[in-house]
Amino acid sequence: MNRITWIIAGCIGLAALVGCAIAGFAVDGLHRPMIVTAMLGLAIWHYRRVAPFRLCLSALALLVVFSVSFVVLTYLAARLSPSLVDGWLAGCDASLGFSTRCLVAWQLQHPILGTLLDAAYNSLLPQTAATVGILGLMGRAKPLDAFLRRMMLAALLVLACFLLLPAAGPCSAMPSPSQAHYLDHFLSLRSGLRTGMSLADAEGLITFPSFHTIWALLLVAACPVRLKPLSMLLNAAVIVATLTTGWHYLTDVLAGIVVFYLACWLVPATTRDVLPQVQEGSAVVPAGC
Repeated sequence: MNRITWIIAGCIGLAALVGCAIAGFAVDGLHRPMIVTAMLGLAIWHYRRVAPFRLCLSALALLVVFSVSFVVLTYLAARLSPSLVDGWLAGCDASLGFSTRCLVAWQLQHPILGTLLDAAYNSLLPQTAATVGILGLMGRAKPLDAFLRRMMLAALLVLACFLLLPAAGPCSAMPSPSQAHYLDHFLSLRSGLRTGMSLADAEGLITFPSFHTIWALLLVAACPVRLKPLSMLLNAAVIVATLTTGWHYLTDVLAGIVVFYLACWLVPATTRDVLPQVQEGSAVVPAGC
């Protein structure tokens, strides 16, 4: 991976550590991602002469560092508790003639389709692992690097919105069990009752803008051309599911689309970049190493 990309991830991690130290915020379960990152580091060193494997493993290690740091930062940000903007978001939806409640009721009336949409909504992590694997094994270092930078930049933009314009989301009216769990974390952080977190029990706290929407669009943008139709279909279902499951307002989704395009504009993609390789015995070695 590009050193600058690692520096960005490292700065996000450092910000999370400093924020926890200043706020006296305890994070339980940090040893698990540290062990995973250490194991990936050993694997990177072992496969240092096999460029595609090294690229995949480096990207996975960076994602572990970034994702853990970002989750911790969202929990810290939730404690600042400025006024919620749900009324404004619901008003924006109403002005567009849109009702999340109607979509949630529609999904409940179609349980089979609802199950498929739920599965799509929860598919982003395996999709990300597959994207990293495919781009890495194809030797497409720059497109993979652009995907990771865009994701980190979009996450920081979303976090800035969350700091200023937090929202509980439409699920607060009639939450499902998983949504009730999220609301418990979110509201207890805002009230000051929760002074720590467990990574094993962490929730995504940001609803505006919709990071699920941004993530889905980033996956489509990073997907190789031959697989793009499938990626577009699956991630269109992800975006629809953000609404039918009651997690997001339509305004959240529209704001997520804006953040996606802003991230793409700030981080242009290089679509054709295969690692230059030479053969050394039976191993594949990047030229110049």
